Amino acid sequence: LRWHLTHAHDGRPLTGLQVAHERVVHNFIVARDFSAFAHIHHEDFRPLTDADLAAARFTLPYTFPQPGHYRVVSDFTHRDRNWVKHFDLR
Repeated sequence: LRWHLTHAHDGRPLTGLQVAHERVVHNFIVARDFSAFAHIHHEDFRPLTDADLAAARFTLPYTFPQPGHYRVVSDFTHRDRNWVKHFDLR
C-alpha cells in the first residue's frame, strides 16, 4: 500500500508531522468481519526518509490474509492535534 497525506483544501503534502508514541504514522488494517488485524508502521519495513516526510509519502508492504472487505486506518499528529483518517478496500 502506498499513499500520501495531503491538505484537503489544496492537495499539498502534509508536512510537519509529529512523532507520537514513537512513530510518525500508526496504521491499522482490519478485516470488516474482524477476522484479521494488523498495527504496522512505514518504519517497520524501511527507514522513513526526509524525502518521504517532505512528500508525506508512506509505504506498507502488507499481504492481506484473504479476500474480503478491509478498513485501513492511519493515526497521525499535525500541529499538536491528533488525526485519524480511514479508507475501505475490497
